[in-house]
Amino acid sequence: MIFRAEIDLDATPQEVFTVLTDFARYPAWNPFTIEAKVGPTAPGSVVDLLVVMNAQTRWQRLTMRTFTPPVRETDGVLAWGMSWPLALRAERVQRVTRVGGRTRYVSSEEMTGPLARVVDTLYGETIRDGLNQLTTALVRRVELEQVTLNKETMR
Repeated sequence: MIFRAEIDLDATPQEVFTVLTDFARYPAWNPFTIEAKVGPTAPGSVVDLLVVMNAQTRWQRLTMRTFTPPVRETDGVLAWGMSWPLALRAERVQRVTRVGGRTRYVSSEEMTGPLARVVDTLYGETIRDGLNQLTTALVRRVELEQVTLNKETMR
């Protein structure tokens, strides 16, 4: 089962990836993941996320799977996930891709295993809403960063 949200932004992939990977600022703009504690940005690192699920917050401990900043025409990819052997595997992949003069941001959450349907029943709507809220908030945050940078450049 895959949950997915995407949006095109008037920004470079680097600008979008910079906002996505500024984990310390998540509380200021991210309505779905309101806090992120991330060790080294390398595969295998521990990622602790405070997420909003069904109007409650809960910590999730995940493992970073991919951290690839965008370079020239290469996509930027940020992925983390968790696995309960034989029961559930979940992976969130956030990708930034140059499309024409814009950047496409895609966030997907893929779940497999016997418990995937249970998670969908209990949290599916919340996950879908959370991903949609995240994409909207990401646009606002990237735009705010652009305005701030432009003001600083004009000084």
